Amino acid sequence: MDLSCVLCFYIALLKFVHGFRKSLPRVSVNPGAFIIANSSTIPSQSTFSIQNTHDNKDLTTKEQYDVKLDEFMMNNRSIFLTGELNDDKAHQIVLLIMRMNGQDPNAPIKFYINSPGGSVTAGMAIYDLLQSLKMPVETICLGQAASMGAFLLASGTKGKRCAMPNSRIMIHQPLGGAHGQASDIEIQANEILQTREMLNAHLAHFTGKNREQIEKDCDRDNYMRPTEALDYGIIDYIITTKTSHLDIPRVAPLEEI
Repeated sequence: MDLSCVLCFYIALLKFVHGFRKSLPRVSVNPGAFIIANSSTIPSQSTFSIQNTHDNKDLTTKEQYDVKLDEFMMNNRSIFLTGELNDDKAHQIVLLIMRMNGQDPNAPIKFYINSPGGSVTAGMAIYDLLQSLKMPVETICLGQAASMGAFLLASGTKGKRCAMPNSRIMIHQPLGGAHGQASDIEIQANEILQTREMLNAHLAHFTGKNREQIEKDCDRDNYMRPTEALDYGIIDYIITTKTSHLDIPRVAPLEEI
């Protein structure tokens, strides 16, 4: 192979590498922070973000959907908890709350809940963060708010907690299991009891009930219609819809039949 062929191949290779590098997304750091009550600094948005040089056209359909959903939630200051609550969902919700707080620490947010509950620690991470900030929180139950879902629903700003007319709300004592040596089982059992006392104390604060009443009502799964949740103090009003005027009779418990 003579020198001219080698040079031609080398030039073609450089052009290919240059074109490939231009097609890659560019990673940049997004600065920004906000100050919470204790004056500690927390990033107002994810530390890293991907900037695609070809806008959204090169993103997959799911990626474009995620981008649009994120923009919608930020623009409308709306948060959604759907499905079982776990650490990953709590992490995403916490980041979103922090970004909204950095955008405007005094503007209200809407927290839509359709969840059967889940991790207590994940729920308390969301709850404690919201309680540390100034922004009013409107909680809305869509479908169901059970267990930690009901806890978060009741934790909203007084006067701004509501539910759709056909939604279901359920409260109960925390669930847990224990295994291992006798001493380990005792430790885990004590932790479950401590968690129950913590949740009952907060529910009493949300609803105006005394702790003894909360403990009694949470002894077993306690399902409520929106009207019952309203009377109980978990929500403040029921959203009016086109069919909310329908009179749906309440089925008597089996032991009463």
